[in-house]
Amino acid sequence: MTCGESTDWQRTPPSDDRELRADGGTDDSPLLQDNRSDAVLSDDGEYRYRLTRTWDAAKPTVAFLMLNPSTADASEDDPTIRRCLGFAKDWGYGSLVVANLFGLRTPDPSNLRDHPNPIGPDNDDHLRDVCTDAAQVVAAWGANGSLQDRARAVAKSLETDLYALDTTKAGHPVHPLYQPKDAEPEPWDATELDAEGER
Repeated sequence: MTCGESTDWQRTPPSDDRELRADGGTDDSPLLQDNRSDAVLSDDGEYRYRLTRTWDAAKPTVAFLMLNPSTADASEDDPTIRRCLGFAKDWGYGSLVVANLFGLRTPDPSNLRDHPNPIGPDNDDHLRDVCTDAAQVVAAWGANGSLQDRARAVAKSLETDLYALDTTKAGHPVHPLYQPKDAEPEPWDATELDAEGER
């Protein structure tokens, strides 16, 4: 699926991400041209399908698969995105892409249970594209991935190796916000999800 093929979502205009720039260069420097921010939202803004931050286009991309989007968009980062950016830079990547098990934009994950379609009509297409294009995919949705058995279904459908910073007692990949800054991704297998994690 490409932007031109869908009427259900739109790409927000990319913006220069000046906060990522630390060299004090001028606006026409090559470094600034690499600093890009992008987000793909549904037309009504209810869903966010992907969020991209690029600071060095010559380096590979790391993807984080989270539970659901909160407030970050093409021009604003939230604490989770800032933490993921820190990991991505420390690991030697040049861009970060964030996708989610559920596309519904809400700061309260409990709202996912009451919404008639928390996944979003185009979310699965974006998940596949993100995971195909990334050099490494870090699962990071936390303990709530069991909702609608979504974590297991997504992990099974993706044809890529998954990594995690750590796992919960039930086997879900932990959320990155509460992990130490020097955490490193390790291979993760969805079969580690136990029955308790899928209740």
